[in-house]
Amino acid sequence: MDLTSLMDRHGSGPVLAAGGAVIGLLFGFFAQRSRFCLRAAVIEFWHGKFAEKLSVWLLAFASAVVAVQALILLGALDVSGARQLANRGSLSGALVGAFCSAPA
Repeated sequence: MDLTSLMDRHGSGPVLAAGGAVIGLLFGFFAQRSRFCLRAAVIEFWHGKFAEKLSVWLLAFASAVVAVQALILLGALDVSGARQLANRGSLSGALVGAFCSAPA
C-alpha cells in the first residue's frame, strides 16, 4: 500500500496528521534516548568544548543532510517547487541581511 492509496481512502488530513504524529513520536523517543539538546550543544560550542551534546547534534544534522540529499538523488524528493530554492537570491542581499542581524 502506498501513500497515494492511503490518501485516497482516508483523505489527506488524517494521513498527514498520523504521519506527523509518528515522526514526532520517533523523534521524541530517539531524542530522549540520545540526550539530544540543541541548547546544550550551543553552550558547549560557545565554550569551545567538543563534548557529547555537540557531537550528538552534529551527527543528527549530518544525518539529515545526507538523507535529504540521498532522497533528492534517488528522485524520491522533488524540491523544484520549493520557494526558497526556486527563487534566485543575491549575494549582496545575503551580506546585508547578515550584517543587519549581527549583534552590536
